[in-house]
Amino acid sequence: MKSNSRSPVLWAVSLLLLLSGCYDHFGPQQNLSVELFDRDTPGLAIDDGYQAHYIMKKIKKSQNISLSFVPVPRWEEVPKLNALMTAQKAPDLCFLYDIPTISNYIKSESLADLGPALKKYGSHLKEYLGEDLLKYGCWNGIQYTIPAKRPLTPAFSSFIRKDWLDKLGLGIPTTKQEFYEALVAFRDKNPGKVENPIPFGIQIYENIIDWNVHTLVWSFVEKMSEEEFASKYDQGRWVMPGYKEGFRFLNRLYHEKLINLDFDTDKTGDLLRRHQIQGLVGAWIGNYDLPYRSDGVFPELKKNVADGEIIPFDPFENYEGKHVKMKYSPAGLHMFVPSFNKNQLEAVIKYLDWMASDKEILKILQNGEIGIHYKTVNADGIPIQKVSNDDLPLEYKINWHDFAIISTGAFDYGDDALNMKAQAMNYPGFEKYIVRAMEIAYTDAFLAPYFDVVIESEAKYSSNLKSKSVEIFIKSITAEPDNFDKVYDKLVVEYMDLGARAIIDEKIEVFRAMKAAEKKTY
Repeated sequence: MKSNSRSPVLWAVSLLLLLSGCYDHFGPQQNLSVELFDRDTPGLAIDDGYQAHYIMKKIKKSQNISLSFVPVPRWEEVPKLNALMTAQKAPDLCFLYDIPTISNYIKSESLADLGPALKKYGSHLKEYLGEDLLKYGCWNGIQYTIPAKRPLTPAFSSFIRKDWLDKLGLGIPTTKQEFYEALVAFRDKNPGKVENPIPFGIQIYENIIDWNVHTLVWSFVEKMSEEEFASKYDQGRWVMPGYKEGFRFLNRLYHEKLINLDFDTDKTGDLLRRHQIQGLVGAWIGNYDLPYRSDGVFPELKKNVADGEIIPFDPFENYEGKHVKMKYSPAGLHMFVPSFNKNQLEAVIKYLDWMASDKEILKILQNGEIGIHYKTVNADGIPIQKVSNDDLPLEYKINWHDFAIISTGAFDYGDDALNMKAQAMNYPGFEKYIVRAMEIAYTDAFLAPYFDVVIESEAKYSSNLKSKSVEIFIKSITAEPDNFDKVYDKLVVEYMDLGARAIIDEKIEVFRAMKAAEKKTY
């Protein structure tokens, strides 16, 4: 008769297999630090809120990773991260939007090669992002970054106070001239009955210097070849044909007191936002959705001006009659691992892969949980009847989409029309404005040029060029009108001598090489 008991050898083998399986699944605990944008949301400790706790709990259970977040101010992420990188104190997983800064890190050998770890541990991540998108993170054939997917790519709209237009009996401006006439009326007739009205509000944004004047200035840009556009788009914009005329127009607005005269002191946008909320500002340019966010200008304006209404509009026509503007790249922020943290590559990729392993994870990170953050879903599976952060207890407050870093800005429903519909639902009460703002943002929109190699001169000179661009921005707008050309031209020559000319020349060479390579593939 056979015994039911196992031999000592079989027991030992079984135990080893069991232990091996457990070890493979959980592994030894890994500690991982991850950068997190701090948008200074009132009443919300972003690294100690609902989404942070959700991730920490789930990733610990799934991958035995002990996670900590390192908040970095959103609008100061470049200098803050530069300081952390220099001190070799940057988090294990970092991210930036700023390509010149990333290029500089690559040139200084400060970034780890993610390719081998991505191949070994990132199957879900690779499937979610796709090879075409992952190429945006390759320079010189090396996977230095993981680009986030951007399900929606609208960037810019222009905005105007419709209640001011209505009080003056004016229609929505559709041309630059009508825009100018509306600003003059805002100044002279003060439809808001406020002290010191600001017809057109601007600020300084160092990372992308023309951000808050984008649609206006680009309407002056003249025809260029593909090569000239690619080589001058970023650091060479000051010498693009027609760009100067955009700043001549801003100079005119400034001296006619149609622009906030203190714009040169506002490097964070806080001053402009305060003026907007107080009901002092008639028009401005910026992110297509910015006024309509839960903490945006429109909801706050309504508290001070009951009939205040901010609408998107698109009045800036170019030489072709088009309303050109940049749209975002399909690649969102770029995630990377500092080379001094390369021993953390496994944990980093496992963390990102976990986030891509189940759509429910991203859905919760970007929308919260049904029954808590929203009551139900519609026929398309889109969360509806959302609960405002103001109506949630502290432990359930959420912080936009900053935790779901593999999907920039929105949950991906797999269809452009559905994504836009879902996006509009994120702004309860402002859906019609968001739909129109997205339509404007996509109208005649272009993609920024893409280079698949590090532009070494850009990495070398971009930091100094940013500060010089701020100087040109301020001084060209505030210069005496009869001295505008002299001031602009002198500063731009200095800017070119600081390295912009070298960047343009190098980009021309790279562009021609890329075009030649394209021809060889056919």
